[in-house]
Amino acid sequence: MTLRWRHTWPEKGEDFVLLRERDPAADPEPEHIGRIHSHAKSQYAERRRGWSWSLTCATKFVGIPKPAFAASGFEGTKQEAADALKAAWAQEEAWRAEALATVDFSGMPPNVERCLRHGQPTPAKWSRLTDGQG
Repeated sequence: MTLRWRHTWPEKGEDFVLLRERDPAADPEPEHIGRIHSHAKSQYAERRRGWSWSLTCATKFVGIPKPAFAASGFEGTKQEAADALKAAWAQEEAWRAEALATVDFSGMPPNVERCLRHGQPTPAKWSRLTDGQG
């Protein structure tokens, strides 16, 4: 699995998304894992210092129990925010692997297992899945 960073917006400010490359057969678009961004130039600059991070991938599935762990937070530096996001992703990834190995998916919608295995589909892929085409 390959993780890579990309600017969130074309303006290339202090705002980045973490992407995971997927199996091209499942979905050629990378999965958005999370986001980090600075508050230095935001409307919250006086109240919030440093960097925010958050998982943006699907983190809960109905019918599958999951231990609680942080999915967002604030850190002092860009590197600390990136490290916190990667640590949260490692917990998410470990939970997905455990769920895939232990959960009986019979009786659940087919998209549940697909999302655990390959991540959230892109919007275009969702429409194909819900139309029964993918």
